[in-house]
Amino acid sequence: MHTHDIVGAIIGIVFVAAAIVLSRKMRIEHWVWSASLILLPLIYMGFGVLAADLNAIKLELLYGVPFILAGLMMLTTNIRYSSYVVAAFWLMHASYDFWHEAFFVNPGVWNWYPVACAVVDFVVFAYLVWMAGRLPQGKLEFANEVT
Repeated sequence: MHTHDIVGAIIGIVFVAAAIVLSRKMRIEHWVWSASLILLPLIYMGFGVLAADLNAIKLELLYGVPFILAGLMMLTTNIRYSSYVVAAFWLMHASYDFWHEAFFVNPGVWNWYPVACAVVDFVVFAYLVWMAGRLPQGKLEFANEVT
């Protein structure tokens, strides 16, 4: 394990803990995790912009389309077990972070970022699965009723 992996894990843990606490306090859990799915590929595209690498931007968009579509769908539909669907996409993104360089190299990605993002993604996945059991029909739309 490299130092940048440890740094990334610490950054991820601090960030996700703050995000969960704030989302609960602000009572925005019914939409924030779906909306954040849309942001995940945009962040990676931003790294491509930082590197001025048009190919990386295009590939990040291509690989990011499922997350963008899932986020939009979950924001605009009212389906049973939506928390599990959103959780599954967070888990898929954690896998994407882990295998990112096997797909292609985005030269703008900071060396600690994939680990930080994977930690965030996995914790959000676990949190959404936990939360699903406390929601009527596992619907995120009722998340603001969770105490």
